[in-house]
Amino acid sequence: MCWPSRYSGVKMSDRRFGLALALSLGATGGLSAAVGFLLSRLRLSGESARAERAAMVEATETLRRRNAQLTSLHHVFSEMTETLTLSNIVRTTLREAHKIIAADMVVMRKLQGDQLVVIGAMADDGIEIEGLESVSVSGDGPTSRVARRGRLMRIDSDGESMMGNRRPTTDPGSPSSQTGRGPFESGVITPLIVGARVVGTMSCWSRLTHHFTQEDEQLLEMMASSVATAIVASEAVADSERHAYIDSLTNLPNRRRLNQDLDGAFADPSLALSYAVIAMVDVDHFKRFNDEYGHRIGDTILQEVSATLRRGVRVSDRIYRYGGEEFVIVFTNTSQDEAFRLAENLRQSVQDLRLSAEGHGALEPVTISVGLACLPEHGTDVAELIELADIAMYHSKTSGRNRVTVWAAEAEQSEAA
Repeated sequence: MCWPSRYSGVKMSDRRFGLALALSLGATGGLSAAVGFLLSRLRLSGESARAERAAMVEATETLRRRNAQLTSLHHVFSEMTETLTLSNIVRTTLREAHKIIAADMVVMRKLQGDQLVVIGAMADDGIEIEGLESVSVSGDGPTSRVARRGRLMRIDSDGESMMGNRRPTTDPGSPSSQTGRGPFESGVITPLIVGARVVGTMSCWSRLTHHFTQEDEQLLEMMASSVATAIVASEAVADSERHAYIDSLTNLPNRRRLNQDLDGAFADPSLALSYAVIAMVDVDHFKRFNDEYGHRIGDTILQEVSATLRRGVRVSDRIYRYGGEEFVIVFTNTSQDEAFRLAENLRQSVQDLRLSAEGHGALEPVTISVGLACLPEHGTDVAELIELADIAMYHSKTSGRNRVTVWAAEAEQSEAA
């Protein structure tokens, strides 16, 4: 016996419709899932693209910043080597250090004895910072420790109280007050080292805390190495120039320096000197001293005479060793009468010297003969006035020595006759 199906009452068409509906609903659900999956992938792809663009922008900015830093380093190297003077090295270093590590203030110190003396301090807007005191290498501050240990130090906060100014940030003379902005917080200090010798320090400061990075430290150390080498080279150049223009026996400027001044400071006497007197000074009977007592005693006499002349001239006057036993003095902005009085004082001071020679006892008095020529009365060319002063000095010699003579055209004409 067959029992009727529970669906026996349902028409065949209805069943087909239901099947179609089920299939349709299944297909719609699958399509929605597919669409959702695609949208999710697109969203992830968009986020990835944005991240890649951001990374590319960051990498581009990093390359731009690194290129600017390397350009600044190149400027430091090239400019410092163009003119090896300490002032140029300091100026270039301060300017470029601001660019290299975005510092708000840069301070350079040079080791002199046991003191780290400030040779330059500048804010990022070009304001020169004043009042930073010297610090001892044996001190407790970070700059002292950096110089003593020869290692870089980074400070992340409260930097202004450590930089050696000994002034609260509210003090009108403090670095932050001088710039008119907030206190300096973070800093990085590096030693300036040549070989194993510390020659100074360089410190960079920021108003932000935790501003400087390890990359900044590396760049600053690269810069510091070249700066230190340039400082030592500038000292060698300065010392060489000093020896070239300073007489080694008397420590006075020499004739080469006089010739340089004739082409420079005295080239236009109407501008450089309103009025002046040129003195030619010669040690009397110097050959006799050399022959009788030897050149060592002769050198001692020249040293004593030059020291006496140096003490007797004014700060504004210039004195040179002209050659042998001759000296040239330029009495600046001085009348003939005043110059004559000054020259007489010098002559008397030399005569009052009491010198002795080992094995010979006391020497006879040393004297000088002096000739004077005046600007503008006797001429306006300093080189020509030196010649006239030499003629006047010769008259002092022929008139008995140990005296001062002012050049006169009549006396020269009489001598020529």
